[in-house]
Amino acid sequence: MTKKNEDEDKGQGQSGWFAVNDIERRAKLAYKKHSQFYESDAHNDRCASAKALVKLHAKLYSDLYVTERDERTGPCTEIKLNKVEFRPGMRVKLEALLGAAGFDKSDFGYRQASESFFVKVR
Repeated sequence: MTKKNEDEDKGQGQSGWFAVNDIERRAKLAYKKHSQFYESDAHNDRCASAKALVKLHAKLYSDLYVTERDERTGPCTEIKLNKVEFRPGMRVKLEALLGAAGFDKSDFGYRQASESFFVKVR
């Protein structure tokens, strides 16, 4: 008996395990390439600050991911709350606090499709 993967039914083309393995592989490559950036105290302090802010303002979330990335604009760490819910007005307050903390508007936001909130720490 052959079982179909749920992703195949949705037409996404790849199994979930493939995506997770690909993310992990890319994160390891980014870390290896920019290890001094990721190990700097300033970057780690900024990540801790962003992580504390998003956790404080979220009502509920299923998972918190911290992933090293190597983007066209340079290395960054993405902090993501998956399947997140906010109390009324808290997402707006969080975005204002992130802006005040020096994060660019393009480096944080809510993704409707995945119900997630992300912050890219550069």
